[in-house]
Parts: sequence; structure tokens; C-alpha cells
Amino acid sequence: MLKFNQRKDMRRKIVGTMVAFSVAASSLFASNPNINEKLIKKIQDIKLLKQTNVKVYEVNTYKNFYVVQAIANDNGQKIFIMPIITKDFSTIIMGNAFGADDGKLIKPKVNPSIAVELNKANAISKMKQQERLKAEKKFTLNPKYYNKEHLLLGYLNAKNKVLVISDPLCIACIKTFPPIYNGIEKAIQDGKSIALFYYHYPLKMHPTAPTIAKAIKLATKNGYKDVVKKILFSNFDEEYDVYKSKDNKNALKEFNKIIGTKYTLDDLKNISLTDGVEIAKSVKLNGTPTILVNGKLYNSRQKLQKLLSD
Repeated sequence: MLKFNQRKDMRRKIVGTMVAFSVAASSLFASNPNINEKLIKKIQDIKLLKQTNVKVYEVNTYKNFYVVQAIANDNGQKIFIMPIITKDFSTIIMGNAFGADDGKLIKPKVNPSIAVELNKANAISKMKQQERLKAEKKFTLNPKYYNKEHLLLGYLNAKNKVLVISDPLCIACIKTFPPIYNGIEKAIQDGKSIALFYYHYPLKMHPTAPTIAKAIKLATKNGYKDVVKKILFSNFDEEYDVYKSKDNKNALKEFNKIIGTKYTLDDLKNISLTDGVEIAKSVKLNGTPTILVNGKLYNSRQKLQKLLSD
């Protein structure tokens, strides 16, 4: 059994060895979901994953591998990871390979055909990344998405337009959105011509996110102020496990506490999130938050800060 310090070191290794294949794998495997509770439990029970506090929520199959979507808890910070596990459950591959039982760094004992498939997958993922980067440079968002319904700050005819597509329970989103919001708010106060638009795109990894997104839309429609800001400046994960919980009633209860509403799940039945789905398809969304500035995908925080300060 691994000692505490060994487990701590191993957790750091697992969190720290996210290579290009693991990061880019989502484009290869997201289209082939294999949500099997028994399989998820079997993978969750692998000794190394249990000892390093990794929570599995989805498994996909690619050739002789399981591609696992999971959350690693690194000193209180939740990080999305995609370990690859051989189908005999003997090896975990994340840049380096670790023994599934003892966590020792190993040279994977896989036959040549599996190694060839892994190399092919790596090459395909890199190619898809390059194709995506080229497509992003050519892409310009349809101006129809800059509309009053989705305007949070500024004016529709502002010279510069920032658009955020986000999941209200996304850990990365609640870290990214506040400085963007505050920066744009200050820029407007300083007389700059800039506007902020927002679209909901709940991710499957957060089962209660659609409920929160619908509640935001309903509360905004009913005249409550700064609803998106209040929710994206909050952290629901401090109240319940946003990756595991499917208790929408409890999620809505937490929403009601923050906004001061008394909504029930029945109140949300006619609230649609299709506008978020539509824009996500348009930009070929690959994760949240997705940020666009003046119609272009903008993934550099430094560039955005420069825009706000100029």
C-alpha cells in the first residue's frame, strides 16, 4: 500500500503529466460515449485512482483502451483529466505510464499493435488540433448573436464586443468570468466603448447545470438584476458535488438562496437553452469558457487584458 507522502507525490504526478494526447483526446472520443455505470465503478475502484482521489464520471472506448474523463483533486483544486487505461486494467497512461495497483512508473507492457494504435491516435489528435487552429483563425461569429437578450454590460452598438459561452457550474468558468466582468465594467466606467454578452452552455459533466442555467434565464426574464453575475461569482461546488450530484431540486434550492427567488422545477419546464446549443455549434465549441472578441475566438487572457486597458 502507498504511504501518505507517496500518494501525495503520485497525485501530483497524475495531475502534472497532462500531455498533448490527453488534452486533445476529447475531440477523438467525445463522439463515442460509453456511459456504463458498472464499467465506471470498475475503473473507479482501480487502486491507484482511489488512492489519488480521482473521481470518474465518464468512460469512452477507443480500440484497446478506455479513455476516462475524470476529476483530480489537487490540494483542494479540482482539475479535469483524461487518463487512458488499457482494457486489461493493468496500465494507466498519462504521458508516463503507472502501474494500476502500486502507482510505480513503468514501461507499458503492451503489444506492438496497441503501441501503433496509440501513436496513430496521438497523430490524429495533433492533426485535429492543427485543423481546429486554422479554422479558428478563419472563423467570424454571425452578428445576430450580439442581441439584447444576451447583453450583460454596455450597449449593443459598442465598438468592441466580448461574448462568453459558459457553464454556470464550470470551475474554470467561475475563475475566468469574474475578472472579465469586472474588467469590462471598469472599462465602461472609464468611457470605453465595449459590451459583454453571455450564453449558457451546460456541460454533461455537471448534471444539474441545465437547471441552474434555466433558472438564470427565468430570473433574468422576471426582472431580477445581475443574475448571471451573482451565479458566476458563486461556487456551487462548495455546497454539493457538481460533478456527481443529480439532485436538481437541491441545486435549485441553492440558486434560490443566492438570487432570492422561490422557483420550483415545474417553473423551469418551458425555459429553453437552444440558443446556447446553436451558438456552440456555430463556434464548434470545445469546452467552457469559450470567449469571443469582435467575432473572433479569443483564448489569450493577456490579449483580452490589453483590449480592456487600451
